[in-house]
Amino acid sequence: MIRSWLSPAHFLVALLLAFGCAAVWADAPPVISLAEYRTRLEAMDRLVAGCQQAVNAANCKSDAVGADVQIQLGQEKRDVRFFWLRDALDAVVREQAEPKKAADKKPDSSASEGKSARERADFEEAMTIPERLQTARDRLHEDWLRAGGAGSSSADTAQRQALTRILSQKQYQYAVERPTLWERVRQKISVWLDKTFGALAEIAPKARWIGRAVQIGIVLAVCIGLVWFLIGLERRNRLALQFHPEVGKGAPSERDWQLWLQDARRAAAQGAWREAIHLVYWASISRLESSGQWPADRARTPREYLALVGEESSQRPTLAALTRAFERTWYAGQSAGEADFERAEELAGSLGAR
Repeated sequence: MIRSWLSPAHFLVALLLAFGCAAVWADAPPVISLAEYRTRLEAMDRLVAGCQQAVNAANCKSDAVGADVQIQLGQEKRDVRFFWLRDALDAVVREQAEPKKAADKKPDSSASEGKSARERADFEEAMTIPERLQTARDRLHEDWLRAGGAGSSSADTAQRQALTRILSQKQYQYAVERPTLWERVRQKISVWLDKTFGALAEIAPKARWIGRAVQIGIVLAVCIGLVWFLIGLERRNRLALQFHPEVGKGAPSERDWQLWLQDARRAAAQGAWREAIHLVYWASISRLESSGQWPADRARTPREYLALVGEESSQRPTLAALTRAFERTWYAGQSAGEADFERAEELAGSLGAR
């Protein structure tokens, strides 16, 4: 076990990941004064105002917002990020180019459970383009006033108080967090990588083989890392089946689909039409599952089984119709008759349960 953790594959994969992330971690945002920060806010307000006048890609460029900054307050520096404005401009351009086609479409009741988890995102999506732009301008103007835009003192104390009021807002809590231990370690790694690559760049003109060796090393690292990952994934799946044999136990396919269908016809002969449709549905699920359509799992709901069938599959419309018939009669408690059972049996036959 210890040797596997110290293997060259692990080292090469970690080194490759460090190479890929070094450029992101290396640069720090520029440091500006509070007065320069107010100037930046005014420039961004002019940008949004121009976008309001003519909403197009040229007037609403998110790149024109500029980089995030650090504000100098006496001996301290505070990070301020403008990702929210860049995202807003990108969203405006995207909505202008591709307007929503289904704004008035009635939502599917089966997706109602996930609505609360995206409440804020749904609210933002519901905003029109003028509302989104005006909201951005209001926020910029509010930040400008809090930064002393109405004529505050230039003393360090006044600057500190003004910026503290800004950064105390909820939307800036992430921006002013202190670097964690992991972030400091990443920064040290990025500095070390910069020095290493700088030294290699100086040596490269004298030793051309170094560049070729680095290229070959990266390709080998990717290949070894991929093989190592696939082997580990296969071992984890094997262990899951060994130590958790109950996975799949109690699934519909554990009982032969012909038995489900026999019980359904027996219930139909007794006039228990709701029970018969219920059994026909599970006969179809058992038939599809036993043919390898999806891994066995007893915890799935009818809608989850339907989601496992791809949109391009010819079986999806048939399974969708059978699922609706089953839910309507079994869960909704609607009455059913012989015609409903025959229709369900016909759908199940189309899915192979005949």
